[in-house]
Amino acid sequence: MNRYRRIGGTVRLHRDYVPADAKFVYVFCLMDRRKMELTRLWVVPARIFYEHAYRTSLAKGMIQFNFDCRVDGDDRWDDFEVTRAELGPRLVQLIRAAAGDDRRPSIGLAENVAGRWIQIAA
Repeated sequence: MNRYRRIGGTVRLHRDYVPADAKFVYVFCLMDRRKMELTRLWVVPARIFYEHAYRTSLAKGMIQFNFDCRVDGDDRWDDFEVTRAELGPRLVQLIRAAAGDDRRPSIGLAENVAGRWIQIAA
């Protein structure tokens, strides 16, 4: 959290590789360093993250997506916030939903890794 009471995260990708497959999910966390405890969590499917995030074009064909959330609540991200107890079930829900998604990921390696995760968790 910064002095403006905002929580932020950055994702930088090459503009030709922005994985939006249902198997890609971003998890943003706020950790209390004194307690070594995750106090707030957001689980955002990649495709939705790219739609909601602020984006900036960078040099060398890169693009930056920014997770920028107000601490006191943020309409852009509130629907994706989960408690620690909800984190596991939400991930399983997304994994199961992705298992029914017939689209293929952008690269073969991601398909193999994500596919094994689906088999293990679902």
